[in-house]
Amino acid sequence: MKPTLYFVTCLIAILGLTSHTEAIEVQGVEGENVKIDCRYPKGFENYEKYLTDVRYKRNNALIRSKKPNTLVTEGRYTMYDNTATRVFTITIKEAQMSDAKTYWCAVERTLRDDYTEVKLTVRPGVKSYAGEEGGSVKIECRYPEGFENYEKYLTDVRYKQNNALIRANKHNTLVTDGRYSLYDNTLEKVFTVTIKELLMSDAGTYWCAVERTLNDDYTEVRLTVHPGVTSRAEVIEVHGDEGGSVKIDCRYSQGFENYEKYLTDIRYKRKNALIRANKPNTLVMEGRYSLYDNTSATVFTVAIKELQMSDNKTYWCAVERTLGDDYTEVRLIVHPVLGVPRIQKVIRVHGEEGKSVKIDCRYQEGFEHYKKYLTSAGRVINDTVIKTEYSNTLVTSGRYSLYDNTSARVYTVTIRELRMNDAGTYKCAVDRQQTDDFIRVTLTFHPGVTSYAEGIEAHGEEGGSVKIDCRYPQGFGNYQKYLTDNKWKLHNALIRSTKPNTLVTDGRYSLYDNTSARVFTVTIKDLQMSDAGTYWCAVERTLNDDYTEIRLTVQAGVKSSEKDIRVSGTEGGSVMIDCRYKNGYENSEKYLIDATRKLNNVLIRAKKPNTLVTEGRYSLYDNTSARVFTVSIKELQKSDAKAYWCAVERTLSEDYAEVRLTVHSELTTSDEVIKVHGTEGGIVKINCRYPEGFEKYEKYLTEVRYKRNNALIRANKPQHSGGHGVDTLCMTTPLQEFLP
Repeated sequence: MKPTLYFVTCLIAILGLTSHTEAIEVQGVEGENVKIDCRYPKGFENYEKYLTDVRYKRNNALIRSKKPNTLVTEGRYTMYDNTATRVFTITIKEAQMSDAKTYWCAVERTLRDDYTEVKLTVRPGVKSYAGEEGGSVKIECRYPEGFENYEKYLTDVRYKQNNALIRANKHNTLVTDGRYSLYDNTLEKVFTVTIKELLMSDAGTYWCAVERTLNDDYTEVRLTVHPGVTSRAEVIEVHGDEGGSVKIDCRYSQGFENYEKYLTDIRYKRKNALIRANKPNTLVMEGRYSLYDNTSATVFTVAIKELQMSDNKTYWCAVERTLGDDYTEVRLIVHPVLGVPRIQKVIRVHGEEGKSVKIDCRYQEGFEHYKKYLTSAGRVINDTVIKTEYSNTLVTSGRYSLYDNTSARVYTVTIRELRMNDAGTYKCAVDRQQTDDFIRVTLTFHPGVTSYAEGIEAHGEEGGSVKIDCRYPQGFGNYQKYLTDNKWKLHNALIRSTKPNTLVTDGRYSLYDNTSARVFTVTIKDLQMSDAGTYWCAVERTLNDDYTEIRLTVQAGVKSSEKDIRVSGTEGGSVMIDCRYKNGYENSEKYLIDATRKLNNVLIRAKKPNTLVTEGRYSLYDNTSARVFTVSIKELQKSDAKAYWCAVERTLSEDYAEVRLTVHSELTTSDEVIKVHGTEGGIVKINCRYPEGFEKYEKYLTEVRYKRNNALIRANKPQHSGGHGVDTLCMTTPLQEFLP
């Protein structure tokens, strides 16, 4: 019988437990934190621990820690290794349904890591929704993969399919039943239930359900309903003069933007509406009444012109709803007109520089066809600013216009583009044969906003883009806006726009004027270092434009995310080159180019993020979430050893990172045979030499040639016991008839 020899381990103490326990079962609730306690035996306190969802793959660790008794955080994962109790605890924050799977607690060791299986299940959490009485609410119900074609429903009685409030077996189709609707989006694996015209009694607990053969799958939902605003304002009180006009602002709650609004003088009588509108953001006119519903401000405004004494009464602003309309009481007080000159002894009006102002001048009955005018200096007609020639006709003279409404016995003077020197005393006058009839007018106004913001600081990066938000005051929505780098020079505008709420583009510049927010936004793309400096946002006006100063700084772009990338491979093998790039370039084209840096020498390029592109021996994959594109070169040749550049294509100049590739000669099998001798029960050492350049490569010992998976031992951590290029392996595996 031939003797059998055994290698004896160099470190007898290292006896790993492949599975410290059979399995740990942990349950969590969606949206809540879940903790996993991983125990390990004595002696492993200072070893590295980690959690992975891919066994035997250290690099796939979700979180790892080398610091005992210290809290380590990585995204939604935290880890704390309590060496006193020999337990390391993993916490997964805000658990998701996709977290339900198998994990492994692991202790990293020299030979083989110690794994403990963890089975995590996550049950749906209780979701809370809130709505307002009379409004609507949407409830999103998620379900796991594989249930796309099952029937879904909403119920307020669990385990009672027949009590479903709405159900649907039609996927990706809207199903409606009374106040309920259901849409099952199988792509997102979410079905959405909408409840409209909410009642206070709708508040309570519901269950989203997926119908199955045995037991249906339920997710609890809690709905809160807040009382609707029956009257947003207790009473609105407005005043107007006989023959004049008045505006009534009626506010309503959010969520009622698309509901019909109306004004009535008989509450609870829709048919008696004086005016109604079901067209948001559109002016509707009906006789003396007009209504405009501003949905962005949740206010609808009713205007009543040519006021009469009979208009002096109570009204109601109303929002029409299916169950009960929402009313706000309005009290209108109309003051009588007693005749000139006692109609108004003094008219006081206010305006703002650069804007316009209207002056309503009343006169008594019988003077409808007399000429009217506005004067700025006593009763001298030669100082007349503007004068009528015909009744009910608009007359314009420069910045002034006058319209005489004979039916209301009011003539209106409008002064546009107000100047500071316009402030002062005027007189409304009726031109009579003997003595003209005057009313004193006092005009005051606030200075215009020369600079709406003290100064805007904007920052960008060379090659990137920057957005500049320019705010302007109310009343300038339809004025022209522009950006300039030369104040007071309208013709030097870099970009201008006369189209509100429309994107305008000119070269590297674009401008969008959002009139509802009173902000116009200028975007400058492909930033250059020379773009740094002072600019002005401007609103064009007839007299002086309205400027806001902007100070733009541009930081130098990173020409190389990594100054020098060094990689090496073996002749005939393959190599991977990781090229990192900065945030904001995810959708830019990437490529690998040789030392010439000429575009016609591109070895491989890719315009498709997160897609593998292959070209001969080269392949490229752009991982946009990690902002890394990886180039693989297979079947390496000695001629591949040279300089390359990873490149990100930009409009102005390319972003390069130099790559230096080294190709080692193919490692051939030596014909030399290493003979070693050992004694049964003793220790034997085998010295395996390898050529220069392979110091950091993994080494292993096997008894089955060409079978890596049959390695008896392997190491990727060099521990030289001899000279350069020598690794020493200690074994516990039997030596198969090694001696003759």
